[in-house]
Amino acid sequence: MNKQLREDQILFLQKIKPFLLRNHHTPTIATGRQEVLLSFKSEDKLGEIIKRLERLEKAAPAEEQDDGFRKSRIKDKVLTALQERKRLTASQMSDVLGLSRTRCSEYFRELMIEGKVEGVLVDRQKFYKLVKQ
Repeated sequence: MNKQLREDQILFLQKIKPFLLRNHHTPTIATGRQEVLLSFKSEDKLGEIIKRLERLEKAAPAEEQDDGFRKSRIKDKVLTALQERKRLTASQMSDVLGLSRTRCSEYFRELMIEGKVEGVLVDRQKFYKLVKQ
């Protein structure tokens, strides 16, 4: 189910990419007979969407690869730790697993792409928790 949803999202984003690229460098968008001036903030948002789309397209083929034995085992440990503790930061997870904070962030990012974990920003810390299914 998650894989199909992900593929649908990628397909949708690929369909709107030409529109975004076409309007990214022009300060106006035609709406019927009148044109609406894009603010700089909207222009920045378009650029951000395009960058995210490109990252998503690069990540899509990587999802097709199977994880190695060690990687699968560590992801299972991450999920088990989240079941026990409900939510953890990457730093807290690094203490639990004995890995670097950066490596734990990478595992969290992959699990977010897989739809198993979600990130929640609390003050200036990002906590990760299991997605309710």
